[in-house]
Amino acid sequence: MKKIKQIAIIILAILIWTAFIGYGFIDGFLLRPITSKNTSEAFIEAAKGKIENEFVGNLAMTLIENGKASKSFFYSKDKPINENTVFPVASVSKWVTSFGVLKLVEQGKLDLDKPVDNYLTRWHLPKSEFDNKKVTVRKLLSHSSGLIDDLGYDGFKPNETVQTIEESLTKASDTEYSDGIAIVGYEPGSKYMYSGAAYTILQLLIEEISGQSFQEYMTKEVFEPLKMENSTFVLTEKPNIQLAQIYKEDGTTRQMNKFTALAAASLFTSIADLTKFLEANISSNTVLSKETIAKMSISETFINDIGVYGLGPHLYSQMTKTLL
Repeated sequence: MKKIKQIAIIILAILIWTAFIGYGFIDGFLLRPITSKNTSEAFIEAAKGKIENEFVGNLAMTLIENGKASKSFFYSKDKPINENTVFPVASVSKWVTSFGVLKLVEQGKLDLDKPVDNYLTRWHLPKSEFDNKKVTVRKLLSHSSGLIDDLGYDGFKPNETVQTIEESLTKASDTEYSDGIAIVGYEPGSKYMYSGAAYTILQLLIEEISGQSFQEYMTKEVFEPLKMENSTFVLTEKPNIQLAQIYKEDGTTRQMNKFTALAAASLFTSIADLTKFLEANISSNTVLSKETIAKMSISETFINDIGVYGLGPHLYSQMTKTLL
């Protein structure tokens, strides 16, 4: 009887998993295109249909085909926007930051596989039951460092005082769903766990090695070479940019927040500049070599043998291909 029950449980588990996968393919739980037609025009028309059925304040879209921008679409509820209108792009900041980190690697100023603590003087990883020497730049870039902060930064309102990097890494006060402490809580390199603090550490690392502020370094080494003229991590450094209105879910607008965690969450950029950055990831550019760009897209972190992160990029395409 016990054996029959075990078999029944196994069969039930298989049926549930089969139903889950089936639902995924039928109803788009995994990924489903918004149009069945394989053209940029059809995609934009489908996007317009989505806008009609839900609240959207501002939208800027550019499609890239065969390595080049092909079609663009702009929508605004109030003030008109265009390819140079600047938006906050949240965690896209991390991918752009990885260019700055890997530039230091190419210059021989940084080793991907040395303990990050070896480079830091202003702050160090707190003691834990794990070996902090195993926390390397490679693991920080790929969200496999052992950090368990799970930080998504909310930022600070214009009238609030912004923490220093050291204060934020010790205990970030601009987070709602995390205790905000950057500490190693599992064996570094053993698994994937998203970490906002990892990129705040990389921000500090850039400042320590370059001797510049993070904003200064990224402007000089990434934005200017790629001609990203409407991009910044600090809004006050670009007072004349055309800033999009930011809407809340209830349809009202709010002011932009400011951040300590610039590298993790504070990039402001336009669709034109973001297109330049994306093109730099698939063609020759003046910041990183072809060899480095290729290494960035090699899987470093896995979930069930599926590569999810490289040295900065989130590998959506590889994950999708594997699942489908």
